[in-house]
Amino acid sequence: MDNLDSDDIMKLAIAVPAIVFGCLVAITGIVTGSWTKVRVAREKEQSRRELAAYVAEGSITAEQAEKILQAGKFSGMLDQVRCGSKAWGQWRDQAANPPAAKEA
Repeated sequence: MDNLDSDDIMKLAIAVPAIVFGCLVAITGIVTGSWTKVRVAREKEQSRRELAAYVAEGSITAEQAEKILQAGKFSGMLDQVRCGSKAWGQWRDQAANPPAAKEA
């Protein structure tokens, strides 16, 4: 193996921490994403159990519980559409109230 000179050591001193930092960021993102998915699944199951309890005690009918569950399937999509882009709201407002044409 060749001897390392000062230039090679400097390159390694920059590259190794950058690679380690990148890996840590990636691992943190993966763990956070997985934790979020688990949390959402638990919340959905808890909601289903609560609705089943309401149906069992007679507070709501099975049809009402089914409608609530069906409504919940699409609410996340609507939130993504509404909050996913602030530009959407600006575009919608401009489409509803177009600026008047300026006369030269």
